[in-house]
Amino acid sequence: MRRTILMATLTATVMAGAAMAADIQLPEPSKEGGKPLMNALAERQTSREFAETAIPEQKLSDMLWAAYGINRPSEGKRTVPSALNRQEIDLYAIMGSGAYLYNAPSNKLVQVSSEDLRADSGFGEFANKAPLTFVFVINKARQRMSDPMASTTIGAVDSGFIGQNIYLYCASEGMNAVFFATLDKDALATSLKLPKGNTVLYGQTVGFPPAGK
Repeated sequence: MRRTILMATLTATVMAGAAMAADIQLPEPSKEGGKPLMNALAERQTSREFAETAIPEQKLSDMLWAAYGINRPSEGKRTVPSALNRQEIDLYAIMGSGAYLYNAPSNKLVQVSSEDLRADSGFGEFANKAPLTFVFVINKARQRMSDPMASTTIGAVDSGFIGQNIYLYCASEGMNAVFFATLDKDALATSLKLPKGNTVLYGQTVGFPPAGK
């Protein structure tokens, strides 16, 4: 009996360690460098062509910080504005290794699914092999807004701020990006295990351009 209990404890410990290891602790984002703002604006564009090349963790960390990171730690405020500072958008990263929720205070991607959802989420064909697609979700508990139209409108505006930051980061780093509204929202809500009422709004695929492009 004692041996059985010990084995069960060891198994639970190993499984817990494996679950924790599925999260991605990102390196400290680099907050210096990049192209001057006016150059990045001049080069900002939409492209649906992507190489399958994985995005290095440092670039991923930098991109997420630029998109939606905390730039005033003492106040908990971010690189983008939000209505009443409720920071109601949850930003998910869909990759070949699974789906992750960006935790800005911990600078971590928290895994919510180990499945590759890229080809089954209603994204365009361009996203099937691209290394990363972001999904923008309204967190209704943080938004605290009862009017459905106002909720969607404000969520759309705040998603746009994040999406533009991603566009500008990609322009600065010679990467491609496309923002879109065509996605299977119901399937994603299930796959991402969203709390009831949370709303999927948009997607944005990013990656390096194909060779020679």
